[in-house]
Amino acid sequence: MRYLLCLSVIRLIRGWNQTGQKFAGEPDIVKSFLSPHPPILWGLVIASYVAAPLQLMSSVHDVPYLVVTSFTSVLASSAFAFKLAFTAEDAPELVTGFAKTLNEVFYGQSLTSRARLVFLLLAAVACFAVYQARRGDAKAISSAQLLHHAYTILAMTQSRITNVPLLLFSTIIYQCLASSNLTVTEISTTSILLQYASFFASGGSNAISSVDLSSAYNGVRDFNIVAVGVLTFISNWAVPIFWVFATNVLLIQQHKQGQSQRPVLQLHLVLLTVFATTSTASVMAACAALRTHLFIWTVFSPKYLYCAAWTLAQHLAINIGLGSLLFGLGTAGSTVS
Repeated sequence: MRYLLCLSVIRLIRGWNQTGQKFAGEPDIVKSFLSPHPPILWGLVIASYVAAPLQLMSSVHDVPYLVVTSFTSVLASSAFAFKLAFTAEDAPELVTGFAKTLNEVFYGQSLTSRARLVFLLLAAVACFAVYQARRGDAKAISSAQLLHHAYTILAMTQSRITNVPLLLFSTIIYQCLASSNLTVTEISTTSILLQYASFFASGGSNAISSVDLSSAYNGVRDFNIVAVGVLTFISNWAVPIFWVFATNVLLIQQHKQGQSQRPVLQLHLVLLTVFATTSTASVMAACAALRTHLFIWTVFSPKYLYCAAWTLAQHLAINIGLGSLLFGLGTAGSTVS
């Protein structure tokens, strides 16, 4: 039953946004269904902002329930209020009915101040996750899950409002995968497929014009090349990064089941690197062979730039760098018999 649910959700994600050259103008769920019916969109958005904090609460240990509930409520309401106000400025046609009423209730602070508050609260969650992981084996995996759920809120903050439900659907798929007994190879392969599928489902393509800059200045008053660059990358790779967090939580579970730490992480990274190397070499060979083609600057050059972004940023920085840190945090102090 869970596999049927998983496949159904994947099919739903597949039709969320139509991208590319051939099918860019075809009907999709966002343009044909959600945009004309904002209440349905906001219903899905609210469900997303309810699910993520509830999961975050379940990953916190040894803290009074009242404190956890209060903090999570502030985080969820702040994140939702920012997204509501941001959408009212970016796409006011989507803020109608009860969403417009809620926006008037939350009216007050500037978007920059609201974004900074959300980032500050998420940073506090990240610091607590590191502290919790250092306290013992049983809490280490909960800390990795805590960071995963915290990132989900960050991804919703940086995503376009119409893409926020994709994180809810991705969470459903993740729960289905977590309940399955997958091998490391299956986890790695699934991670690669879902990272790329979710990127294109979010509206990404191999065209420079598809880069979303709307959330590049969240919480930033003046231009800062590092901050704007990081926020832009998270905005465009929000759901693929989600799957990096989810993948490493699944790998940590594999480690807890008795596999040694070294093979689990190394095998995963080897499989990812083989794929990244092969795909990059293929793109480079194609660009070299077609360097005199008429479309070299309009088609092949942007593809090469996106390939570089996938390889250097998503693979090296996120999959290997961030993924290794998350795996190490989730297995801190653990022993395998």
